[in-house]
Amino acid sequence: MKNLEREFKIRESILLLILAIILIGAVYYYLVHKPVTKTIREAEQKISELSAEKQTLDAQIARLEKMAGKSADPEAVAMGYMPSYNYSEKEIQLLNDILQDTLEYTVTFSGVTRKSNQIRRSFTLRFRVKDYDAVESVIRSLTKTNLRCLIGDLRCSLAKDGSINVETAAVFYETMVGGTEDTALPKDKS
Repeated sequence: MKNLEREFKIRESILLLILAIILIGAVYYYLVHKPVTKTIREAEQKISELSAEKQTLDAQIARLEKMAGKSADPEAVAMGYMPSYNYSEKEIQLLNDILQDTLEYTVTFSGVTRKSNQIRRSFTLRFRVKDYDAVESVIRSLTKTNLRCLIGDLRCSLAKDGSINVETAAVFYETMVGGTEDTALPKDKS
């Protein structure tokens, strides 16, 4: 066996040192730098996606706040005229006129209640429109009508196709003053 304990020449030592540095650099590159860089790129892409989603949600929130601000404004909510009982045909025609530009709608009347001279005609309204501006237009038309219509429990949801589904409970108010009683009129519950 040859003697393995010989000393390296300066040139061999320098080459071994360079080889060790290259090996350490390669190990660092493949085990540290490359995975960290990949993780950073994925995080930046996720941040970009979340930022775009946040902007969309911020725009929707701004529209909803704008709508809420307008409906909370006392001047924006007109009480309207309270017609004499039985004004149901004109109320149905009014709803049809207001909702004709929606993508689809359903109106379900839940009955008539009476307290003294005040008649309440409650209904549930479901409709689908293309955007929040159309929601605002329908709600504004209902509250700005010449009939007394109060809206409550308004719910909006975004459909898969980007349209807006809206569901609300509302009430038309009528009065017995000048009205003619009929069999559909409930008894006074005052």
